[in-house]
Amino acid sequence: MHIAVDTLGHLLALKVTAADQVDRTQVVALAEAVQQVTGNTGELAYVDQDYTGQAAAEAAQQHGPPSR
Repeated sequence: MHIAVDTLGHLLALKVTAADQVDRTQVVALAEAVQQVTGNTGELAYVDQDYTGQAAAEAAQQHGPPSR
């Protein structure tokens, strides 16, 4: 299960996957869901170590807020 919450702990996104799925591969789905629910205003994420790495960071960056 993959969960994204805001700083108050309110649920923003939830994705249930099989236990054999790699966490890093869920970054895009979570980032897209968070941006959709927040109106593209999400700017920063604190993540578990399983969601780190260059590919995960690039995927999250692609689904970040639009440049201002």
